[in-house]
Amino acid sequence: MPGLGNVIRGLARGANRHKEMTGKRGNKDFQPKLGAVETGRFIKGKWVNIKEMIPEFVVPDLQDFELQPYVSLKCPDVENKPLTAKEIFDACVAPTVEADFKAGKYDNDIQNQSSIQSS
Repeated sequence: MPGLGNVIRGLARGANRHKEMTGKRGNKDFQPKLGAVETGRFIKGKWVNIKEMIPEFVVPDLQDFELQPYVSLKCPDVENKPLTAKEIFDACVAPTVEADFKAGKYDNDIQNQSSIQSS
């Protein structure tokens, strides 16, 4: 009897803590429908598996693969210093700007540009 369990739960002290967990009672991370993927539907009261809904795992053949699927805890720690904005600019943008400047795409007259901007 499903009702009997609810009655007994209601009679116990602190019954509110033992209510069924629903989306309204859970925190922001509680999602009642997350978990196992449904592989079919109820059709006329009977569960029917649908082939398209069954997950298919594609695993590559690793027979002659050189690497192993384990990383030892004894491997050395790699420590890199944080990059600055200048280092990122020098690595990514500076070569393009220098090539464009040498090709003559930029005007050398800075005062002429500042007078155009102020107008």
